[in-house]
Amino acid sequence: MPQNDLEIRVEFLEKTVAGLAGLPQQVQGLSTQMQDMSTRVQDLSTQFVQLRKDVKTDISDVRVEVGALRDEMGALRDEMQGTRAALRGEIQGGREEMHRTRDELREDMASMHQDLAKVILANHTQMLSLHEDLVERITRLGDGLKSTAAAPPPDAVR
Repeated sequence: MPQNDLEIRVEFLEKTVAGLAGLPQQVQGLSTQMQDMSTRVQDLSTQFVQLRKDVKTDISDVRVEVGALRDEMGALRDEMQGTRAALRGEIQGGREEMHRTRDELREDMASMHQDLAKVILANHTQMLSLHEDLVERITRLGDGLKSTAAAPPPDAVR
């Protein structure tokens, strides 16, 4: 059996050596694949570094734009506050002008009321005077008719 054992071992070694014979080619193929992968990793690393630079530049640009927008918004806010203050002043001025105009109109209306009352009173006085004159004339006419009625007719005198 020891001989048989030796044969089995030799056979096993031959198979192993035969399997190892293709190993250098496999190793060479793996080496080539590893080099390709290394090249790809380097390319990816370069691309990643470039991407990082681009992102950093873009973020910096965005920060600058945001700062500019902040400044513009601040200026716009200041302008709006100035406009708001000016409008408040205009509104207040308009209110004051309306109050002055209202007061002037009230004074004018009161004055016109007094003038109208005077005219109405004068008209009333004049109407009373005219009425009294009319009544007096009617009375005189009535008296004149009575005296002519008592006198003989002009034909009777003949």
